[in-house]
Amino acid sequence: MRFRRAILILPVAVLGVLMVSSRAEPEGARPKVGLVLSGGGAKGFAHIGVLKQLEEMHIPIDCIAGTSMGAIMGGLYASGMSPREMEQIFTGLDWWDILKDQTQRKDLAFRRKKDDQRYLGNIELGFKHGRFRLPRAMAAGQKLNNLLVTLTRDARRNFDDLNIPFRAVATDLSSGDRIVMGDGSLARAMRASMAIPGVFSPVEIDGMTLVDGGIADNIPVDLAREMGADIIIAVDLGAMDIASTRRSQGDIAELLAHTYQLIRRPQQEEQMRDADIAVTPDTSMFSSSDFHKARTIIGTGRRAARAVEEQLRPLSISEEEYAEWLRRHRRAADDTPVIRSIAITGEKHVDERIIARQIKTRLNRPLDYELLEDDLSRIHGLGYFESAMYGISGEGGQRDMTIEVSEKPWGPGYVRFGLKLDADSEENSSWSVLANYTRRPLNRLGGEFLLDLQAGEKRRIMAELYQPLDFRGAFFLSPSAEYSSSMMDVYDGDRKAAEYDVEEFYGALNAGVQIGKYGQIQLGMVAGRARATVDVGDPDLENIDQDAGGWTGHIVLDRRDSDVFAREGFLVVLQGFSGDEMLGHEDSYEKVSWLSQHYMTLGRHTMFAHLELGTSLESELPLYDEFALGGLYSMSGYADGQLRGQYLGVGRLGYMFRISQLPPDLGRGVYIGAWGEAGNVWQDEGDIDSDSLLYGATVGLGADTFLGPLYFAYGRSEHGRDRFYFSLGNNF
Repeated sequence: MRFRRAILILPVAVLGVLMVSSRAEPEGARPKVGLVLSGGGAKGFAHIGVLKQLEEMHIPIDCIAGTSMGAIMGGLYASGMSPREMEQIFTGLDWWDILKDQTQRKDLAFRRKKDDQRYLGNIELGFKHGRFRLPRAMAAGQKLNNLLVTLTRDARRNFDDLNIPFRAVATDLSSGDRIVMGDGSLARAMRASMAIPGVFSPVEIDGMTLVDGGIADNIPVDLAREMGADIIIAVDLGAMDIASTRRSQGDIAELLAHTYQLIRRPQQEEQMRDADIAVTPDTSMFSSSDFHKARTIIGTGRRAARAVEEQLRPLSISEEEYAEWLRRHRRAADDTPVIRSIAITGEKHVDERIIARQIKTRLNRPLDYELLEDDLSRIHGLGYFESAMYGISGEGGQRDMTIEVSEKPWGPGYVRFGLKLDADSEENSSWSVLANYTRRPLNRLGGEFLLDLQAGEKRRIMAELYQPLDFRGAFFLSPSAEYSSSMMDVYDGDRKAAEYDVEEFYGALNAGVQIGKYGQIQLGMVAGRARATVDVGDPDLENIDQDAGGWTGHIVLDRRDSDVFAREGFLVVLQGFSGDEMLGHEDSYEKVSWLSQHYMTLGRHTMFAHLELGTSLESELPLYDEFALGGLYSMSGYADGQLRGQYLGVGRLGYMFRISQLPPDLGRGVYIGAWGEAGNVWQDEGDIDSDSLLYGATVGLGADTFLGPLYFAYGRSEHGRDRFYFSLGNNF
């Protein structure tokens, strides 16, 4: 029976080989081999594995057509990059950073760093003409675009003149038509092909608004035929997904993606019938957003290519011939261009001089790509732009650079939100929500108007006008007004003695200097009224109702990479207040405080040290403005604000270990940490000595989520005081 089956199969196999061989040697020449790479998001890393196997088998590729992630992998290979280089780059990238498209905190303008510690993730609504507007996508794709420009040493050219002729497919958003891109900016074409709706913003090319090519044609086999291919190798990332039952058991995102794939599948299968060799990696165990699993996905592509090795083998050429082919088709030694000019385009409401002040790249010198990336980060970090991208044009060593900015189309009014939830094991809990409206720019110098509305344990309304005085943004004026009302607990030892209702209203005028992205120096005057009345407790306790006014100032240097789960950098804050009767202060006092934080990381291990100091300079601080300790972040065995005094001193040493990395759509890292501290507050300067120090320790599990930092912690201080804590959200 087996012999008869073999007799039947043998002619079919021989016929297949003859068909390939007849194409492989028309008139004694090698056939033209075309490679078609389909889309699939992160699953597209499988294409790298396929390319590695083709190179190992010495199979030359003569033209490439790609869609979405297939366009990116195909475009890079066509530009002369090796599969090994592609693997090294894509497995080493911080995909959270690429996909979220946020400027790293250390590169933000100082004012934007203040925003970073207040709001929910990257959620920003527009408010324009009386209506709320959503951003066009989760990310503008600027970091992906700039990465592609850098990898391709991008210039405007005909894609037939690349190391391997190449075509990318996108979809015209207005008509739904397939758009084939064969010239222009290679990086922009690849980026347009992968403009997945809702994930990356659309790309404007030649008056068309282009989105993901997979919508119109995910496997463009016919395009490779039009490019003259005799033999077509098509890599289909969706075949195994359709057969898998896993997608029907996933979450709503996976179900929607699978449904979308089912709708497109008949057209894809029609294209695949025209391919000579089908390579079908089994990526069914991955989602299209598993970019952090690049190395594993690459392996599926290599295994799939090996599975059809017998079909591929007739396309192999000798080692000597392939070495010569590689020499002609591999990228030449890096030829770093010299930039002779820089043009800024795309600005409308933001003065070009504000953008130009952020550019440190020098003319008539070889391009420093790291310095350029810093320039683009600073421009994007100003907060005005959806994206800041660059392109290079020209031939030879001298090139022209264009920095193209795109102002946020959902602006210039923006609405953002903050959330804070806290609870401890002693049944203390609090909540706060923040709604912020910011309008920027108000004028050519980049003025801003900010309005905060806060509800919860603290009720607050604050309005501020921030006005830079020069195009560099170094000098500024900042008038503001604020009203707040909150409850303050006062303790007698471990017993809660009273609850005060504290109301404050202030108007302020500040002036200062921004120290680039490093920090700020600010001086100002403030005047208003403060009231603290007993709400619960002995009615004979002191009530406060007085005018307050004086001079304020601070110096802040902030180079941390994160506000909460910092792993690198430092923070230094020196601030002071001096009451002045000329500004209405009834009972003058002085207050000076110092805060420093330092972080150092090696691999997954982070060590940190904090120091907090405060003094009243022998004056008398009012009850509502005393230094306070207690709560999760300081002397956590005590209740929040349980320790109050005229002087403060706390030292803290800690360690944090990064357990794992969250998927980009959920957040960043998961950490476990512990810290010990020693300190206290004192009523009189003469009471300060080492014998009066209190000691405590805290251990906790935390995660940097898209909702803000999440903490589960246990704190213990001396004399058996201990508490469990839950905390979610940023401080604002």
